[in-house]
Amino acid sequence: MKPHHLKKEQVAAGKWLSLQKVTWQDDKGRERVYDSCDRTTTKPEMKADCVEIFTFIRSKSSKEQSAILVRQYRPPVDSYMIEFPAGLLDEGESPEEAAVRELKEETGHTGRVLFVSNPTGPNGGISSERAIVVHVEITVDDEEQVRKPMQQHLDDGESIQVMVIPMSELFERLQKYAGEGDLVDAKLWTFAYGWHLSQKQ
Repeated sequence: MKPHHLKKEQVAAGKWLSLQKVTWQDDKGRERVYDSCDRTTTKPEMKADCVEIFTFIRSKSSKEQSAILVRQYRPPVDSYMIEFPAGLLDEGESPEEAAVRELKEETGHTGRVLFVSNPTGPNGGISSERAIVVHVEITVDDEEQVRKPMQQHLDDGESIQVMVIPMSELFERLQKYAGEGDLVDAKLWTFAYGWHLSQKQ
């Protein structure tokens, strides 16, 4: 028997999130209850809630690739976090459109979409949120442009620091920032450590 929802009841709601009481049936037919949170911005016709933007930037004169990351204060964890650029999908917007828009807003960069994933579950233990990973490539003419600050277009209340880190230094730099007190997003940690291991093969 496949586990499945029996009913879902809203317990409380804020501007961005709602708390849900989920009654479900397990694989042995037993009825169970679970707490979950949903994003209030999601519409039934939307495939996902948000995009995670995996972005490489490189110059035409160099083979070195750098990752574009963002650092921002996150109230739920009362800490600065280092993350991939990301954002919510607007109603009627494709993942590609959302990724290009959010990347421009948060970092000032524009690029070419190379890959769009199926919906993924960033935190299935507490949330129904679904994210789509979008790979964007940015090419500039020379090495100096790679780290040149770009004009951001941030929403009110947003304060985002753009970080451009060579892939050869990514894992060590994240370890350093974590040791200094920042939180590193779990998806970014996983990617960085996987890349680190792959370069040692």
